[in-house]
This record gives sequence, structure tokens and C-alpha cells, in this order.
Amino acid sequence: MAAESEISSFANAPTVPEQADALSALIRLKKIHAAAKEPAFEAGIQRLISAAKRSDDAANRSLATANLLRVAAIIRRLQEPITEALAEFNDPLPSLVEVSDPNDRYYLACLWRYAKPPWLTEFLAAGSILEENSEKVRAECVAGLFSLNPRVSEVLETMSPVFRAWQPETEKPGNSKGRRLRRVLEAAKNVLSASSKDPGLTAGLAVRDLLRSAFGKLDAPESFAVRDEVTEQFFAFLHEIVKARFSLATDPKTFVGASLIRGWFHRVDWEDYASTSPSVQLIKADIAEAIRILVSAGKADAELYDFLVLSAGSSDKARQIAKQILAEQPGLPEEISAWLSGTPPKIRSILAAESQAISVDGILADVLMDSEKLNELAERVQREVLPEISVLVPHSSGPVDHLIRLIRASNAQVRTALESRSIKILGAIGDVAEYSPLLHQPLAELPPGTRMVSIVRPAVVVQVQGEVQRIVRKALVEPISKEG
Repeated sequence: MAAESEISSFANAPTVPEQADALSALIRLKKIHAAAKEPAFEAGIQRLISAAKRSDDAANRSLATANLLRVAAIIRRLQEPITEALAEFNDPLPSLVEVSDPNDRYYLACLWRYAKPPWLTEFLAAGSILEENSEKVRAECVAGLFSLNPRVSEVLETMSPVFRAWQPETEKPGNSKGRRLRRVLEAAKNVLSASSKDPGLTAGLAVRDLLRSAFGKLDAPESFAVRDEVTEQFFAFLHEIVKARFSLATDPKTFVGASLIRGWFHRVDWEDYASTSPSVQLIKADIAEAIRILVSAGKADAELYDFLVLSAGSSDKARQIAKQILAEQPGLPEEISAWLSGTPPKIRSILAAESQAISVDGILADVLMDSEKLNELAERVQREVLPEISVLVPHSSGPVDHLIRLIRASNAQVRTALESRSIKILGAIGDVAEYSPLLHQPLAELPPGTRMVSIVRPAVVVQVQGEVQRIVRKALVEPISKEG
């Protein structure tokens, strides 16, 4: 039998705080599930909904909403009617910083799990930055932002204005902002590592802007300890961004925020820090792998190499890594080999350089087409074969699934590497095009007067700014049947 006095208080108490106290008592006495079956409890829920929607007291609106969300989290049967009521909350709730109880703040931060009013993104962004002492609340705000925004870059963009406006009234504001930024980055890193969220092409720029917004005109945290904490979490978060979309590692813009962090250290201090920091070491490995991919495609990137120097701690250590990459990949073009080794390249004729580039492009075009075929086969295996394997030979489905994911990742890396050389596939199997002897290779002699053909294998071209500069491999085509 439920605690009748608490149920009565929940249903009939004249104020929202008294209703909240009665609800807490029912939870503490472990009577909440029994109480939820009573008609009086339903009446109390309706009173909370009314207060949350229409109360003139902002604090009452927040408290009523927090308790509704608390009930929704505990009583599954009431989730649907509470969710329907929350969907009608058009007026923004007061900021979370105005709610004193951390449990109430947490349940308010959970609002995104039930409803998504238009003001919710700004509400959660403010909560993620301004939360003083509950990491549970902050983590829930960040999780909500990741759910509401399609890309990580957009999550960070919602946070930046809040950080820019927040001015802690402390003796050492740099330390205060540094500690807050560290906690926000840690929460974002944890959410990203557990999700499949797309970072977005501008994630590196967005995290740099968040760093700028956090410190504004301040040079850096006042203490070395806080500086080091922020640095560690910054590079750890950057590594999660790269893990989520490795092609970003080949773009120097991904690492631009690292230059701001590097400016907080003296040269000798940075070399010592970089050599011992786990997260900086991870970024160093990411950049080194990106350079491996680029040089295998015949491309050097001086700006990316500068970030290798930064993450390695010194030019000498970066050069050691570059020489190791060179040793692992014999047969690279002379210019690339010279770039990696740090020696001046030999002077070569323009014709010789162009001839070698054309030869290498042909090989890479074949690699690209083979990679596309392999990826297409992997998609078929996943769609047509893997479900049957999962039923008939379940212990084999894991390795097959792992192989499929490995093929996808390899295909993405091949595409990224070749796109860096402007080598792209033109057209698709089944496309209909006007026959061009410069672009098309018939599988068999075409009938006289053939004008339109069907692509059997697309062409591979060097394409810059949308214009075909050179055809590397012609498209294989066949005539369109008259019946078609």
C-alpha cells in the first residue's frame, strides 16, 4: 500500500515545491511505483504539467518540468503522456544556472530525450558551459547537443558564443576558463568516442574557435598545471575527431587550434611536454599516418609537416619520423623523397616530371577502380551473404563483418589519397552519354552511326575545379540497344 499522505500531498499540495518534496519522499520510501497506480497521483501529474506550462513564476516552471522529467525517467507508463505535454512547451525555460538543486538541473538537461523545442539547443549549450560543479549535468547537456546537431562542428559552434560571453569573476580568470574548457572538452570527447557522429569538414576550425572564445583577450591560463590540463584534453578531443573521420588528418586546417596551444609554452617546455603527453603523441601518430597516405599518392604538404614538427616537439624529431616514412616506402618520386629527407631535390626537366606523373596516375587509376570493385563486392556480401552467415555460422559473422568494415575504410583512404592528386572517377556504371572517342573505349566495334552509349566501366580523370585536365583511363562503353 502506497504512502497515502505523500500521495495526497503530491496531488493536493498548494505549491510546486511541496509537490516536489512529496514526490521525493515517495521515491525515498520506494513507494513511487505503487503510488503511480493511484488516480490521485495522475491528478498530481496534471497539476505539474499545468504549472510547467502556465506558471508566472519561472522557478516554479523549472521545478515542475524537472519533476515531470524525473517521473518520466522512473515510470515508463507515464513517459508518453508526459512527452506529449512537453512537446507543447514553446516558452523557453530559465537557464540551468538559476536552478540550485543539481538533481533538478540534471533532469532538466534530460529534456532533449523527450522533446525538442526550438530553444533547446541554446539552453543546453549554456548549461554545458555555465554548469559549476556537476559533471553529470554537463555530460547530459553535451550529449543532448550531439543529438540535436548533425555534426560535431555545429555542436562546438553553439558553445562558442556562450564561452565568449562568460566572464568569471575570479582572481585568475584564465585558470577558471581553462578548467571549464577542460571539462567541456572531456565531456565532448567522451560523447564522441561513444557515438558515430560526423565531425564535419570544419571540425578543426570549430574547436580552434571554441578555444579562442574561451580565452578571448586572455593569453593563457595563469598556472602551468591548468595549462597542461587544457592542452591534454584539447589534443585528446582532436584525436577523437580524427578517429571519427580520418580523412580530416590529411587537411592541415584540422590542426590549426594546436598552434594556439603551442603559443602557451616556451620552446624547451613544449618539447618536454610533447614528448611525454599521451594525447599529443596520438596526434603525432595521426599526422604521420596522414603524411604516409599523401606521399604514397605523390603529394607533399608543407603545412601538414609543420604540424608534425609541432606534435613531435622539434624539427629534429619530426625529420626522424619523415625519414622513417621514407624508409618504409621505397620507390617514391624523387621530389617526395627529397622532401621527406630534407635534402634539395634534383633538377629535372618538365617533360620528365610530366611523364612520370602520367605513368604513376595510370597505376593509381587502376588501384582506384580495383578498390571500387572490392568495395562494391563488400556491400553485396553485407547485404546478401552476411545475414545468412549470421544464422548458419554465427561465429564466422564477426570476422566477415570486420573484413567488410576494413574494406570500406581502405576504399575511403584510397579515394582521399587520390582526390588529393585530383584523380577522380567520372560517371557511373549504367550512365548514358554521347559517344566521344577521346573519353570512351568501346568493348566491341560500334555500329555505324552510333551516337549514345552506356557506360560499363567509368572513366578515371584528373579533374581540377570541375574541369577535366587529363584522361587517365577511358570509360568502357557499349551501344544502347534499339529496344532501349
